[in-house]
Amino acid sequence: MSIRGIYGKQIASGSAMQYTSGLARKGMEKWTFKNLDAFLKAPKEFAGDTAMGAVAVKTAKDRRDLIEFLKA
Repeated sequence: MSIRGIYGKQIASGSAMQYTSGLARKGMEKWTFKNLDAFLKAPKEFAGDTAMGAVAVKTAKDRRDLIEFLKA
């Protein structure tokens, strides 16, 4: 399963996934640049109890590059 193309979609909306309450609470929001940047910068701060083994993407350039990939 890939998250490519997630940009602009509603957070915690994929039916093939299970979401923690932290991401589910954000379900009325979309994966915008601002939200993706915040999540990639500090996953636990953005989603609280995220179960993903997400590691922070430290540089703004790396986050921008990754977000561009997720738009495709």
